[in-house]
Amino acid sequence: MNDINLKEVKNIFMIGIGGIGMSAIAKILQQKGYFVSGSDAYESENTKQLEKLGVKIYIGHSSKNIINQDIIVYSSAIKKNNPEMIEANNQNTPTIRRAEFLGELLKLWRYSIGVAGTHGKTTTSSMMSIAFMESDYNPTFIIGGILQNVNTNSMLGNSDYIIYEADEYDRTFLALPPTYSIITNIEMDHSDIYSDIEDMKDTFLKYANSTSKNGFVVLCIDDENIQNIAPQINRQIISYGFDKNADYRIEVSEIQEYHSIFKIFHENILLETFKLNALGDFNIKNATAVIALSHQLQIPLDKIKAGLIKYTGVQRRFEIKYNIDNIVFIDDYAHHPSEILVTLESTKVAFPNKRIVAIFQPHLFSRTKDFYKQFAESLSIADVITVIDIYPAREKPMKGVTSKLITDIIENSGHKDVSYIPQKEEMEKKIASILKENDIVISLGAGDINMSLKNIYNNYKWIQSNK
Repeated sequence: MNDINLKEVKNIFMIGIGGIGMSAIAKILQQKGYFVSGSDAYESENTKQLEKLGVKIYIGHSSKNIINQDIIVYSSAIKKNNPEMIEANNQNTPTIRRAEFLGELLKLWRYSIGVAGTHGKTTTSSMMSIAFMESDYNPTFIIGGILQNVNTNSMLGNSDYIIYEADEYDRTFLALPPTYSIITNIEMDHSDIYSDIEDMKDTFLKYANSTSKNGFVVLCIDDENIQNIAPQINRQIISYGFDKNADYRIEVSEIQEYHSIFKIFHENILLETFKLNALGDFNIKNATAVIALSHQLQIPLDKIKAGLIKYTGVQRRFEIKYNIDNIVFIDDYAHHPSEILVTLESTKVAFPNKRIVAIFQPHLFSRTKDFYKQFAESLSIADVITVIDIYPAREKPMKGVTSKLITDIIENSGHKDVSYIPQKEEMEKKIASILKENDIVISLGAGDINMSLKNIYNNYKWIQSNK
């Protein structure tokens, strides 16, 4: 099923409702007055939050959960043999994949802003949401992380604008044509979906050209792969980056411990100096994408500035969780080699002369197989490196693919403090026992490594109290 009329739908059931993308949509539907219910394999903070909003949640998948719903929405992770999918088919209840459903949902707003890119989607769309809220545009937003300013991953606004992440996985974003689009970067990932980088570039090109003819595409011109596809984009292009030819050119003024100060030149004329409560060139670029698009929509500069200053981050994106004995505990979602590299480089800049203790949980066997050499190279700039077992997510184990592939390369390169500790509990105790004043502890990965950071912190406190 590809076409639905949401004005004729009242009762919606969502399979996999606890996922970050599905839960965001569920919140918007509930706030718009639909009767929403759904199932997930496990209880989570997302399902608990949905229940508080009045969403009926079923823990566990069962055919009994399908009761006269108008439509069934399912995530890409749901298999055809799911009992709810089978029962929906038995009852002739229409089913639709999350991406196509989101595409229909977007039609309820006059203007849609889609943020795409291999990296930076969540951060950029979050910054955009805060900037728009500060400007009184009061947008609806649907993002892939918990925006700390408002402690949610989606919110129903009262304007004609909706901001959303346009995810490239499973070519999802091709079902989400925007009025205005942003592409932050293009890098090879998701080898289970894309055959090579050319395949990815071609797909991003299709997304760019799905932008409304009355809109425009905002591109980070620093990215080589974006440069490759730019000549084939048949929409108005607004470029940004450090490149001297960018329409919105960045000059960094200062990087401090917890924020960045940078200047933006528009067509080589100083536009404004901005302050951002985030670190690293990648975050400055993300903020500049927001500035470029907002400025093109004639949002006042003082409102954009105020929004960026108020932005407090997204959970699991360089999130400072704890601080004890001058030891800072940071959690980051980085799960691609280039993300890890920029995260650790930014950590070095933000906390010079401090020991960086990095704990990495690889995400997916296929990604580890494709990038274990690059992971090793990126991690090597940390002072202490520990890698645990792979978080499988949707995949089954692959023969010969383990985290040890990464640590072996780092060890053979001569790094003096690297270890492969498969089990999380053993790793947590080991890391807690070696920490000392002024260390920076950073957990990296898209799985559940963030829970280990909390355990390390608690183990450290226990050790100190029993000395």
